[in-house]
Amino acid sequence: MAISAGRKLVNGSDIMLFSYQSGAYKSIAHGTSHSLSLSADTEDINTKDAGVWGMTEVNKINWEISADHMYTNDGYDTFFTAMTAKQPITVIFGLKADAEISGSPQDVNITTDGNWTTNTTYIYSGNAIITSLDWNADAGSKSTISVALQGQGSIAKGLPSA
Repeated sequence: MAISAGRKLVNGSDIMLFSYQSGAYKSIAHGTSHSLSLSADTEDINTKDAGVWGMTEVNKINWEISADHMYTNDGYDTFFTAMTAKQPITVIFGLKADAEISGSPQDVNITTDGNWTTNTTYIYSGNAIITSLDWNADAGSKSTISVALQGQGSIAKGLPSA
């Protein structure tokens, strides 16, 4: 099946999780895997008029983010501080700035302090609480962090409103 000319494929390496750091939305730690899931709670609205066909309507939409990262002190501390504060944090999920939507990944030197900033078009933002934080340290391997965030309120396309 051919891909239409108007559709561009996005490389998974170009999708990141961002939080507000030092005056800008920047990537958190060194991500290896991210996922955004939306689900709907439905309510049964069957009536006699529906006949044999069931009817439902959406009454709530929930969202969550799961993310895996390479361990860094500042990356873990960002998640740890947010979780132990028991307060929602503003997160952005989506395309990093300057990424080519055609799918060619860019390289970043993980030994420097620089990190990716967010694109302003292909992103989704909202407030979320951290519901789990795992620090994995296997012998002979680099340490990793796994985090789960549960959305608090809506998630919207674009940057968060002021």
